[in-house]
Parts: sequence; structure tokens; C-alpha cells
Amino acid sequence: MEFGYSYTEAQDRFRREVCAWLDANLPSESAVAGELGDTGFGNWEDWKAFLRLMGEKGWLAVTEPVELGGLGASQDLAAVLLDELQSRGLSRLLDGGASSLRRALRGWGTQEQKQQLLSPVARGRVIIWHTLVEPEIVPDPGDLGVEAFEDGDDYVLNGEGRFVGPGPWPDYLWTLALVDRTVPAVDATAGFLVSTSLKGIVVTTPRQLVPGEAHRVTFNQTRVPRYCILGPDGEGRDLMHSALLAESAAGRPASSDPEVADLLQYARETSREGVLLSEEPVLQQLQMEVYISSRIVRLFRMRDAWMRATGRQLTYHSAQTRLWEKRTAARLSEVVRQVAGIYALLDRRDLRAPAQGKFELQQRRSLACQDTPGSMGGYEEVMARHLGLARIEESELPALSLGNLAGAN
Repeated sequence: MEFGYSYTEAQDRFRREVCAWLDANLPSESAVAGELGDTGFGNWEDWKAFLRLMGEKGWLAVTEPVELGGLGASQDLAAVLLDELQSRGLSRLLDGGASSLRRALRGWGTQEQKQQLLSPVARGRVIIWHTLVEPEIVPDPGDLGVEAFEDGDDYVLNGEGRFVGPGPWPDYLWTLALVDRTVPAVDATAGFLVSTSLKGIVVTTPRQLVPGEAHRVTFNQTRVPRYCILGPDGEGRDLMHSALLAESAAGRPASSDPEVADLLQYARETSREGVLLSEEPVLQQLQMEVYISSRIVRLFRMRDAWMRATGRQLTYHSAQTRLWEKRTAARLSEVVRQVAGIYALLDRRDLRAPAQGKFELQQRRSLACQDTPGSMGGYEEVMARHLGLARIEESELPALSLGNLAGAN
């Protein structure tokens, strides 16, 4: 019996089209960088032009309708595109923040907001950043660094927040802000679509383990028109959380993990004291461990995508998936160091670096991932609450609402 995943004829035809197009149109630096995050998008103008080319083909929103800037294709073809981008270290081009915003706009946006942003975002003409929150961890409004107060027909934003998104400067900031300290925290936030052409916005990208992963945005008396609010006033936190969570559960996952594949390939080609690393008993066991864990991650992702597609409610499931992903990534970084030794810490500029320096980048990504808000302990807490293992009533839990989001597909 064959358990391996294989493409259909239509998928294979699309794969050949994608490969040929990527080979012909990728910015030249990508062949050297090996991974988009390693250079923080390098020459941003080249990457921005490339994103627009992808957007014109509908490849930034493969499953979305053509009239909204997508390709109108199936999840099967979306999986092919993800596989090919991931194999080149470019999966971040399918930015989850932009996808989540499009989902939120379809469900809660005004007609003016939809006309202004849906198609341009899907076609890569408009770059979006959003407040840094973990999809499965509901952000605490008290921790938001940005506040907004009403002033006539506008809101005035002040404070500093962390944002994620591609490039050194966006066109819009999907911003969570605290709007009222006199009401319960869950009703005190609003989401704003803030144009970066407005006055009083300062963007800085601090030095970090992985360049370009997060940005710091400061608002100083930034006046934002009332029509820039996305969704009902006071529900910004829940709206962003639901949109990000739905996006993290949507879509079929890639068929393989390129980081694990790189490790296995390195072990098959490298000898130590006359023995291939893939055949050394202890190292062989470690490689099998991370391979099995990576397949479990894919299984969890497939489950979440199936539940999302069939309208079933996601409770603890997404937190379980993210927790397993993070634990697997942390364990993979340990195994890479054990298999490759000190060479795992050599970057792509060193000719002795294995896998063109991808192991070194993986080490940095793993460290950065463990230091993000709502890390592993937060996922465990979410799971415990939904499973009735914590002292919090189920009614207090934010469950993923598939009402507006299901209709937003």
C-alpha cells in the first residue's frame, strides 16, 4: 500500500508552471540568500516588484475569487505553490497578515474599505503590517502600547506597538489600540486601518536575531479618521484574534518540511570517521525523531484545515498545533547541532557552512521563536482551559467564530 503523497496531473502541470515562472522572475539575490528572512528582504524594491508580479497572477491569494484579486483555484493548487515557495525558502511571501486582513475585510469591512483594499492587497500593490499577536493567544488589552481617544470626527493615536509584516515600510498598519479604560478590557479595543501617509508615525526596525521579523511603530498625535475603524467599535481585539486564528487553520499544509529535508540530505552525504551520519545509530535515531515530529505537525495542520473547511469549531486544536510546531522547531535545532556539530553555526558566507547556511538561520529562528509573546506556556494554558483543566469557565473562552469568517471565503 502506498502512503506517500503524490500530485495529481493538474497539480503537476501547475507545479511545472510555477517552477518555470519562479526561475525566470525571482530577484537575483534570492539564489545567494537562500532564505528570504536571512537578508530581511534585501533589496526591498526588487522584492516589492516581484510581489506585484505574483499578485497579478493571483498567486498571493490562490483560493480567493478572481474579482477580488485571487486566482480562484482550489486548495490543491495552493498547496503546490506553497511547496515550491517553501523549497526555495520563500514561504513568507504568502504573508499571513495580509490574508487575515482580507478575511477580516470580507467579514466586517465597510463597502468603501473593501473597494479600497481587498483587490490591491491581494495583488501585492498594498503592503500591510499588523499588531504583533499570536493567533492562538488572545492579547491582553492592558498590554497594548497604543491608545486612541476620540476628538471630533477623528481618533488620535499615541504610543508604541510591535508590528509584523514584510519590507521596511508598509502602506497600512492594522493597529490594535485601547480606546476606553473605563470599560472591561474585552470591550476596550478597536482595530484601525492606519495609512502610513498620515503624520506622526515613526517606524524603526530593531536589530534582532532574524532581520525584518518585527518592527516598532510609534504614534505621536496621529489623527485617524473614524471611517478607518475595522469592525464594531470595542471589538478590535476579538476581530483580529479571530481573523488570525482562522487564517492559521486555513489551507492545506506543505507536503514536506524543507528544514528536516535539508538535515536528512546533509546526513546522507556527510561522513564522520568513515561512517555516514545517516547510518550512525545514535544520530540516525535523532533524525527519525525529528522526521516523525514534522509529520505529526503536518497531520495536525491537515486536521485544522479540514475542521475549518467543514465549519467545525476550533477550540484547543490550533493551540495544540502551534505548541507542537514550536516544540518540534526547538528540538530540531538541538538535533541539527548534534548532527552537524559546530558547522551548524556557520552562516552562508562561510564556504564550510552545510546546506548553504540554512542550518545557522534555523538556529536563529528557533531562538527568536522561543522569545515571542504568548510562547509555549500560553498555548498550554489555552489548551487546559478549553479541555476543562483550568479554573476558568468555558463561557469565558474566546472560541473561533465561523459565522462571518465562513462567509468570507
